[in-house]
Amino acid sequence: VPFYRYFMNSAINAVGASLLLVLICSFAGFAFSKIEFTGRKWIYSMVVMCLAISGPILIIPLFYIYKTAHLYNTHLAVILSECLITIPFGVLMMKNFFDGLPGELMEPANVQTYFKIYLPLAKPAVINLVVLQLMWSFQDFLFPLMFLTRDQACTTTVAVNAFKGAYGMSAQSLGRYNAALVLISIPTILIFVFAQKYIVNGVTSGAVKE
Repeated sequence: VPFYRYFMNSAINAVGASLLLVLICSFAGFAFSKIEFTGRKWIYSMVVMCLAISGPILIIPLFYIYKTAHLYNTHLAVILSECLITIPFGVLMMKNFFDGLPGELMEPANVQTYFKIYLPLAKPAVINLVVLQLMWSFQDFLFPLMFLTRDQACTTTVAVNAFKGAYGMSAQSLGRYNAALVLISIPTILIFVFAQKYIVNGVTSGAVKE
């Protein structure tokens, strides 16, 4: 079983989804927090309501979209799906963080204010969002299973499930199966160990507002 290749596929999906998620959620969270525009509260309420939508509900519409757009069986299909399901949470977290930053830092009609002032101050929340998305993506089983059928694009979670289906759960294969489970958990454990302080800071920052 080429686990190295599967690890690389999982890493591509996780990193791609994390970068796209930060790009979308940081912009959206900043806009909902600091920029006045028509329908802001209504749109933000609709985004938050999407937290109630689970991944399995999106499988069928996403399948038809990816088939039509010729994205099925590509890493981009998994990246977009994993990012899409996490956007409501990411927008909520980033908005709450930006709400805790003073509005006096805003300069009228100056887009660079976001990149030079607010985004650097939001580093704890951004890192927290990246770490959480990396861990979720590495452990994701549903979207890679549904949208990737090529063995070359297979991820570790899907590979272990196929491993169990091929060899069964006999006494001879149980050790290999358990070893595979340990291997796929290593990236998530390492990410959490080295980034746990950012997770705590990102969760607590913005929770208390003046």
